[in-house]
Amino acid sequence: MLLAGLFFRGIKRYFVNTLSLDRMGEEYLIFAVNWIFFMIYATLESVFVNTLLYRVTPDIRVVIVYRGIIFVAAAVAMQFAAYLSRKYTPIAVARLGCILFLVMYLVLFFGMNHMHIMMYPAAILTGFGAALYWSGHHTIMTHYTNVENRDVGVSILCIIQGVAALSVPIVAGSVISFFHDVFGSIDTGYRVMFGAGMLAVILQVIFQRKLHPIAHPGNQGRFKLCLSLFRRRRSFQYLTCAELMRGFRDGAFGFILNAILFEIITSESLVGLNALLTGISAILGAWAYGRLVTRHSRVRYAVVATTTLFLFCLFTLFVQAAYVIMIFAFINSFFTLFLLNISNNMVIDVFTGDEAARKCLAESLGLREIFLVTSRISGLLLFFVFPGNLTGQIYVMLILTGSQYLFAFFANLTAAALRREAEHLEEKHEN
Repeated sequence: MLLAGLFFRGIKRYFVNTLSLDRMGEEYLIFAVNWIFFMIYATLESVFVNTLLYRVTPDIRVVIVYRGIIFVAAAVAMQFAAYLSRKYTPIAVARLGCILFLVMYLVLFFGMNHMHIMMYPAAILTGFGAALYWSGHHTIMTHYTNVENRDVGVSILCIIQGVAALSVPIVAGSVISFFHDVFGSIDTGYRVMFGAGMLAVILQVIFQRKLHPIAHPGNQGRFKLCLSLFRRRRSFQYLTCAELMRGFRDGAFGFILNAILFEIITSESLVGLNALLTGISAILGAWAYGRLVTRHSRVRYAVVATTTLFLFCLFTLFVQAAYVIMIFAFINSFFTLFLLNISNNMVIDVFTGDEAARKCLAESLGLREIFLVTSRISGLLLFFVFPGNLTGQIYVMLILTGSQYLFAFFANLTAAALRREAEHLEEKHEN
């Protein structure tokens, strides 16, 4: 028993040291466990609704339309999220987002045979649910982390996300393929996995009761203050430009590689295998981000990530095959995580930089979502401008990836503006 106790304590120390958990508080750890449930059902939706749509209508542009509706719905819902955060609490808003995901899964479960119609309510529910959940998530994150440990906190969540991306699609793809191969039924496999998604939502809603309470922010809206900050502060303006560039790419890259792979070889199990590999890559990327990136090195790593992604994307132009897409997806999963985390951490730094910014955090997140959806839709529309074949899709991916150099440029300007504003605030306090 003594040896067993020493063994498990050793394992615990190993994970604590590897993931830097010693830098995080207990309330954050509960928050991280809660994140696991969200990753299960969000990953299911992001991968297998796409494949289901492609089976119904073998045209990748249908998937693009579905994702575009989600982005628009999310931008609209983010404006309600700001109001709801004032009236209730960020935890309550996140819980409402979970419930909308549950309704979405019910729509998919019972309306799967009519996807050409049900894709629209499913997309709207997904967009609304995601917006409410993320609005609450970002606010909760600011309470459970601080400036010093936020990069580590984000990297831990990304490791969990990577584990989910690794395990959920491979299991789901295998289940769907099993029912197809053994019973000749695709519908049954999809319904089993959508049922699993509903179970994950229910478990998360139950577990959310353990989250550390967050003080009620007050009922008074701060939209005028929010607009004033966006108009007067350089950090807000440069951040907006950076987010426009980041959204231009990530709107498509959240699903396009899996969709292209499914277009080449129509197989849910292969999509699951690809997700397994990208999940491993995401875990490695999250670990590397937490170990390497600091507030002062974010821009440098954004340039490195963009250059690497652009070169691998260029390679797919000359060698167009399923295995090449899978290699690119692996590389993309690793380095896109750097761009996403750099962006999210900048958002939190700017939107919580001082008392005035913190007062209108919910409104700022809502306005940011409008900018993001504008750029995401713009990125998706490029797929309708270029030819619908694989070569045309790769040209679009090259343009979207190259735009991330502008993201790095504006990220650098944002960091410089934040430093100047902090120095000005310090001088003001001294005087």
